[in-house]
Amino acid sequence: MVSYQIEDVRSFMNHLLRQSTFDGWEVREVKLHTMIRYQITGDLNQSFFTEEELQDMDRSYCLWEDLKNTIFSLIKGHKQPTLMQITLAFPKAQVTEVPTDAVESFLLNIHFEDNALSLITAVSMRSFTMDRSAEQYWDRYIGTFLEKNEIVSTLS
Repeated sequence: MVSYQIEDVRSFMNHLLRQSTFDGWEVREVKLHTMIRYQITGDLNQSFFTEEELQDMDRSYCLWEDLKNTIFSLIKGHKQPTLMQITLAFPKAQVTEVPTDAVESFLLNIHFEDNALSLITAVSMRSFTMDRSAEQYWDRYIGTFLEKNEIVSTLS
């Protein structure tokens, strides 16, 4: 687990809400406190879709690209949210460097509160293991991802 303090909040929010940087990531949870409090789970409502649509999707969670415009519309205005917590999961199918059999998900927790923005990496495992290669991989990957996308951050 690695924690990053994001100094340039505006730039990161631009990546999150306006660019495609996180579009293919699955939404696990969103907590948003504005005039009212919102709590959104990323679980897809299976009964909303036809059988064909479900087969084509081959996933259980909403993608960030499907939700980000809704989140943006909830927070835009003159006052920023008092709290925003977003948990995104990176698609496991894109991980080829480490075995993912024991991994449930590779997570990025985004936390904004009191004008401070932090990112925290996490790996959810299916069962206990002493092998930390998946966690080490994920921590390195996020560091590279932040650099590649020119998201200014400092390790804290």
